[in-house]
Order: sequence, then structure tokens, then C-alpha cells
Amino acid sequence: MQLKEYKLGDIGRVVTGKTPATSNNVNFEGGTIPFYTPEDVAKGFDIKSGNKRFITSLGFEEIKNNTIAGESVLVGCIGSDMGNVAYVNEICATNQQINSITDFKEFVEPLYVYYLLSTMKPIFRQLAGSTTTPILAKSVFENTGDFFQFKILLPVIRSNFHPLHGGQIDFHPVLPAAQFKAHRNRSALIAVHHAVHHGL
Repeated sequence: MQLKEYKLGDIGRVVTGKTPATSNNVNFEGGTIPFYTPEDVAKGFDIKSGNKRFITSLGFEEIKNNTIAGESVLVGCIGSDMGNVAYVNEICATNQQINSITDFKEFVEPLYVYYLLSTMKPIFRQLAGSTTTPILAKSVFENTGDFFQFKILLPVIRSNFHPLHGGQIDFHPVLPAAQFKAHRNRSALIAVHHAVHHGL
């Protein structure tokens, strides 16, 4: 399988989260849109379990340029939560301590990216530096500068999983659980294999 190096900013849109004004109750009271924090990201694939934070459509609109939708990979980028990684497939928002990759390019399998980045916590911490409260800036995370050269190796695998939907697997809620689990496990095994054998 052929691999190619990519910056995170080249495989999708990188978004830094933002919190709606907490002084305005209408941003939160009765909200139904998930709002995730580093505590939630630490749950990984089970990020939705036990989430108790939600925002309203008004709160969402206030931070609309910092929100995410569809398949997205979330990474904790500050302090002790540095390098925790989660996967979501929904419209949601996060606070400013989380960088997310969303709007993935067609050649990218988001679940593969999730499992691959899940193996890279030490690398994220190293990139952030050894300060009292390490912070991984968005510019470093997506590699928009010339000094940091953080890249990942990706195979073109998205079109290989399912013959329907133009060769792409559709993570619709009605997708059989067994099929989704098999796809998830395959993504995990491939990602970990490449992380180990390519020194990531």
C-alpha cells in the first residue's frame, strides 16, 4: 500500500474551538447542540457518553466559524490533556483548548486519522514544548509555518471499504453495528501498524 506524507492542514479544515459568551444564558439554557471540552475528548471514541454540556442555536451562531460538522477528529492541545484524541460524526462545538480536523478531503478516511493520531500523544507533547502549561498552537498543529514539519503518512483507503455510495462507506445511524465495528477495527489496525513500522 502506497503512503504519502500530509500536513494536517492539507487533509481537512483545522478549527480551534471557542466558547459562547457565558454571561448570556440564552447561549446555554435548553441547548441541544453538544459542546465538548478536554474532559470529553479524553473519552476517545466514546466522547458522547455522559456528555452534559450543550449550547443553543443562538450560542452556536455566535461561534459558527469555530464549530464542526460531520466526521471530525478532535485533539486536546493544552496542559495535561495534550494529545488526547476523539472522533465525532455530528454537528457540535468545542472550547478553545481543542483543535479539530473536519471537512476531510475525499481521499482521507477520518477513522484512520483518529486511530493514527491516538498513537501520537508523545509527539504532540514534544511539539508543544516543556513549559508549565504546554500549548499546541493551531499554526503548529496544522503545520502552516516553515519551522515545524509535523506530517502524517496516509494511504488512500477511503474508497476501498464499501462498494456503495460511490465507493465510500456511509456512517449513517442505520448502518449495521457489526459493519461499522469491522470498519472501525480495520482502520485501527492499519493506523497502528503504520505508526509502529514508520516510526511515528
